[in-house]
Amino acid sequence: MDILDSLPSIEQRDTKNALGIAANEPKQLCYKIVVENTTSIPTINKIVVAGMGGSALAAEIAKDWLNLPV
Repeated sequence: MDILDSLPSIEQRDTKNALGIAANEPKQLCYKIVVENTTSIPTINKIVVAGMGGSALAAEIAKDWLNLPV
């Protein structure tokens, strides 16, 4: 059996749960930001996302959902 097919082997080596964090990334993009006690929130018209490799994946997904330049 290949190590990538064995969840116990992955969990043993992935002590910081990188795979779990990456798997939950789509859920994190769906969280709504709640701002309380604010009288005026400026309109957001530009977003900057910095990342390399897998870190840039969230920006690629967000680009498809937003009507703003990313």
